[in-house]
Amino acid sequence: MPEDGLVAESRELAARYRKLAARLGVGFADAGAWGVGLAFDGVHFTEAGHVRFAEGVAAAVREFVLNR
Repeated sequence: MPEDGLVAESRELAARYRKLAARLGVGFADAGAWGVGLAFDGVHFTEAGHVRFAEGVAAAVREFVLNR
């Protein structure tokens, strides 16, 4: 099991990366918000998680291209 402190720090990364991306004028996609399923080890995606991740990436790319 991951340590609570590490999980909390990890969750802050998205906000920091979003802010940095905005400052640099580049797109940002928060995969943590996509509900990607993880396997028993808490690291690797499940089969459904891979599908969800791919769908999220595809949607983010479409959004970035359309909002250029």
